[in-house]
Amino acid sequence: MFLHKISGLAEHFIYLNDDSFVLHNVSKSAFFELDGLPINNYHFKQLKKDKNSLGVLYPIYKKSFQLAMRAAGATFYRNRKTALVPCHHPKPMLKSVCKKLWCRIPDQIRESLTPFRSEKSVSNYMFCNYMLLTGQTHDREIRSALTLNAENFFGQDFISINDVN
Repeated sequence: MFLHKISGLAEHFIYLNDDSFVLHNVSKSAFFELDGLPINNYHFKQLKKDKNSLGVLYPIYKKSFQLAMRAAGATFYRNRKTALVPCHHPKPMLKSVCKKLWCRIPDQIRESLTPFRSEKSVSNYMFCNYMLLTGQTHDREIRSALTLNAENFFGQDFISINDVN
């Protein structure tokens, strides 16, 4: 939640979870378009349908999306049951957008800060959701393998383990 406060962090940065790996040298164009906006790959899900498979992540994804919508001034997106869940890949982000989201809903973000995942928690996906809802990212597929099978690596830029998407 505090990535944008890292001293010396560039405006354009890439966040990777601890279970995501870059498989080879990757160009900037894999993460950012020529207009400077990040590229993020989204799943559009009806979260209630995935509630059981998401387990403890369900309320976190739901709250992250709801807060991003509130901050973006959106009343609904696609349909009332749909939520954005960025794919489990490296996430290119903009430092200024992270700061802007904090300025729009600081109290809600602060109350979501918990030492362990809980229903109060939010995910860094909230920043990606906000970028898409405000037109500050592109939704484009990122070449990524989701399993450790060798045949899945060919032609991929990244791998994320611990993933079911």
